[in-house]
Amino acid sequence: MNQWLAQFRRTGAGLPGRPRGVIRQVYEMECECGAVIRGERASTSQRVVCTACRREQFVLPRNPRPLPPSVAAESAIETTAQSHSRQAWVTTKGIRDHWRAVTGLASDRLARLLPPRHWFSVPRLLLAPVVVLLGLTLSVYWSRGRREMALAEFDSATAAGRSALDRGDFVQAVERFGAAERAATQLGRDDAAARSAAQWHKEARLWTRLAPDSPDALLAGGPPIDEQAEATLHQRFERDFVGRTVVIDGWLSRPSEADWQPAADADGRRTPRTPLELQWAIVGEGCQLELSLAGVTSFDWVRPGESRRAVFGVELAGLKRAGRDLRRWELLVEPKSSTFLTMIGPLRHHGWLIDESLEALLVEQGKRLGIAR
Repeated sequence: MNQWLAQFRRTGAGLPGRPRGVIRQVYEMECECGAVIRGERASTSQRVVCTACRREQFVLPRNPRPLPPSVAAESAIETTAQSHSRQAWVTTKGIRDHWRAVTGLASDRLARLLPPRHWFSVPRLLLAPVVVLLGLTLSVYWSRGRREMALAEFDSATAAGRSALDRGDFVQAVERFGAAERAATQLGRDDAAARSAAQWHKEARLWTRLAPDSPDALLAGGPPIDEQAEATLHQRFERDFVGRTVVIDGWLSRPSEADWQPAADADGRRTPRTPLELQWAIVGEGCQLELSLAGVTSFDWVRPGESRRAVFGVELAGLKRAGRDLRRWELLVEPKSSTFLTMIGPLRHHGWLIDESLEALLVEQGKRLGIAR
């Protein structure tokens, strides 16, 4: 094997289109002193010494590649297999042109050796519409497949989310309704089913952040009698209730146009009244805890002079005194956190008393939000 490789490197035997045997090539160059140096090229590069001035000259090795047609026509090449008495001589000009063509130094010469490339031909013009039509067909099938997958994901995620919400697995409900909402966004849906998934996603998130204790626990021990007791009350509220949610069942009322005028308080000051009021309070231990809906805009359907029952959830944000009275306190909420409740399952899971009026109220709130049951 090694002997064959050595012979291949030396002679190029076995390659199609290449003569068998040793290809002899000679060089002829002119030194700086004017003397002409001639000799035979070897398989490796050489440094020859000029006999006149003793300067060294560099000589390229024998070219192992096939010669271009123009060089082959000028060169007389004969192998040792045919005759040992005759020699093939290749001029320096032919070797130089061949090396330029091989290395790309003569791109115009190489371009003439390559066949011309026609970009616009009859077969290509006939094939172009077929390629375009095939691409459009694949794109349509791919889009249809993605839409069918998104639709199936929306239906399955919505059903799984409702089941998890009914049995009280609120973390699983958040995950599945989130997947349904993403599928609806991918489908570009804005119908009742998509609105239902978004609304139930909000309700599930509300139930996952429910406060561990009822707000009436803040009233245990009575009203704070000094600054230290008040600071303790605020610390407890920060620890147990800030960022948590509570569910409220109360009556919302909006004053009539005449009642919107500021009313004077005990100190004679006039402060603007909140247009929306909630008839809900926790009373005990000589204290009263109310819920302030200042800044909440989710109840615009309550008209001036009306009073409507609502079941909703809000996120608690703060606690403050209602004026200077230590017996009245207000729970502050995040204005954009209010969420109407439409599902009866979570209320039943938390032990609410379910009656026909509550069920009808949740259905009415769902219709007001434009969701599907």
